[in-house]
Amino acid sequence: MSAWGREDLELVAAPKFGPNDPVSKLHEFRQRLEDPGARKLLDYWSGLVSVYGLAIKRRFDPLAIPDLLPRIYLEEWDAPTEQSKVRLEGDVLRDLWGGGAVGKTIDDQVTGAVNALWKESDRLNFGERRGTFEVYDLNFRDREYRWVGDLCLPMEDERGEPFSVGYIWDL
Repeated sequence: MSAWGREDLELVAAPKFGPNDPVSKLHEFRQRLEDPGARKLLDYWSGLVSVYGLAIKRRFDPLAIPDLLPRIYLEEWDAPTEQSKVRLEGDVLRDLWGGGAVGKTIDDQVTGAVNALWKESDRLNFGERRGTFEVYDLNFRDREYRWVGDLCLPMEDERGEPFSVGYIWDL
């Protein structure tokens, strides 16, 4: 059972983290993640970032964490809309979104409080290059709503362009 209240929407930001920073800097952020998969992704990501900085897009290998693949997504920054856009998603997430979110921005996917929450996460991920996790509910027109946790971690390509990797789990 999750410690999150079912009426809560929350966003938690990680401290800034880069090369030569001790992993312990992320300890409190990691402790808030109740899901073992989210912790596994954070551990893999922080291991890469502690050595290479945020320019890990080329080094990030989802096959290194194969059990997480169905719930992982990759996003890029879409400058014209000033929002993230989904580039890749796992099978569980494609089914969750009812056919997929690849190529879609935040405004294409959600409205209301969740839209505002995702945009704040984008500001932290893509603007400040800080990891976040959010807790929110997804209300669907054609099926039962779901409460989920969503871990988003920043990265860059070799040119410094921002990307993000995420992992969604059920609460």
